[in-house]
Amino acid sequence: IITTLPNTTPGEIPNLVHTLLKLEPNNEERTKASQIIITMLPNTNPWEISRLVNTLSTLEPNNEERTKACQAIITTLPNTNPREVSRLISALSKLKLGEMERAEVCRTIITTLSKTNPNRIPDLIHTLLKLEPNKEERTKARQAIITTLPNTNPSRIPDLIHTLLKLEPNNEERTKARQAIITTLPNTNPWEVYDLINALSTLKPNNEEQVKARHSILTALPEASPETFYSLVGLLRRLTPVHDWLAALGIDRAG
Repeated sequence: IITTLPNTTPGEIPNLVHTLLKLEPNNEERTKASQIIITMLPNTNPWEISRLVNTLSTLEPNNEERTKACQAIITTLPNTNPREVSRLISALSKLKLGEMERAEVCRTIITTLSKTNPNRIPDLIHTLLKLEPNKEERTKARQAIITTLPNTNPSRIPDLIHTLLKLEPNNEERTKARQAIITTLPNTNPWEVYDLINALSTLKPNNEEQVKARHSILTALPEASPETFYSLVGLLRRLTPVHDWLAALGIDRAG
């Protein structure tokens, strides 16, 4: 069985190892089987790596073998589709990542953030948070998101802001994110203006920024569909001080 393993497809490995274990292999045989599986990891599809790791675990690998398996999986991360990264992280977690491996995986994810399609950033951050990133790693991740905002399709910005908030941005970072949104507003469709200003509101805009947001709403109203028009007016009301809103309606608050 062990001689057969190297020439077997990853999908068939679990069944072979299951059969091997029924024969009660000794330590040397378990080691050889483990080494073969570890060698296969870098060239295996992400969805099959998880099964191989499960199979490896049944062979009771020692710490050195677990570390080698972790390293083999980590080498695949830079070239893995961001959608598949979470599968690899799940596989790594089964191998009990050490601090060095955890930090290396975090670095890889953070590096990927600035190179990937913005649509995939939320999934990458979700995966990063599972690794309990430290303060420095969170900061780098936030910087990567903020840098991405100006070049992101307006329809995707709200998702990025929601993701950014999960990383607990500081005041300076919130300001940069708000500026990116405000810069985007003038060239945005009315229905996107609504989503962008909702996202802006979660970042606690100051008075000046609220004025700019209200101006963007007023500019968008003439081209808005009836449904979007209604939503924008509601949003405008939320952003407008009560006395200004009453004055716009011709109502004298004092009277």
